[in-house]
Amino acid sequence: MTHRTHHLAALAGTAISAIGALTPSDWAHLAAAFSGLAAGTYYAVQAATAAHRLILRLRRRHRATK
Repeated sequence: MTHRTHHLAALAGTAISAIGALTPSDWAHLAAAFSGLAAGTYYAVQAATAAHRLILRLRRRHRATK
């Protein structure tokens, strides 16, 4: 397994476990992010920021449960 493949596999595993930990609020943030991407550049930037915050929150939550 190459380094890139290993990294992608680890990322996929993290994503799968994170999906199981999503709260209704997290799903609302994701929905807003995707609708923002469809709305245009300004909203795409806002959506990317919201998605990044969600990822950071999920990482903190994941670390806290280890």
